[in-house]
Amino acid sequence: MLLPRLLVFALVLACGCGVNRNEVDGVYTTKYSHGSEVLTLATNGRFTQVFTSTGQQPPITNSGTWEFWRDRRSVLLRDAITFDGWTQQQTQSLEKTVWLIRVAKRFGKISLIWGEEGVEEYDKQK
Repeated sequence: MLLPRLLVFALVLACGCGVNRNEVDGVYTTKYSHGSEVLTLATNGRFTQVFTSTGQQPPITNSGTWEFWRDRRSVLLRDAITFDGWTQQQTQSLEKTVWLIRVAKRFGKISLIWGEEGVEEYDKQK
């Protein structure tokens, strides 16, 4: 009887029920095979993305606005650029998009998760 209760408790801690907006804003990082990205969600509803390629190109900086959708446990980025499939040849044709990213709270740590299989992740640093 104790084991099932412990398992349920562990799952609740891992899935992160109840994330507040003030927990979501901050600095997030992720790494790709072709570079790395820093995403900053500011308290004023603006965001900044800085992508640094593993090549010789200078970093690419982008900005837009964001909202926290608590009922969907998601962050909506407006005017975002997705760098996960980026190549150095695409520098001239970067397209901005609206991007809905799932918010996860696992063991007290906030992450932003995206991708077809939900395996791509921004980890919160601050």
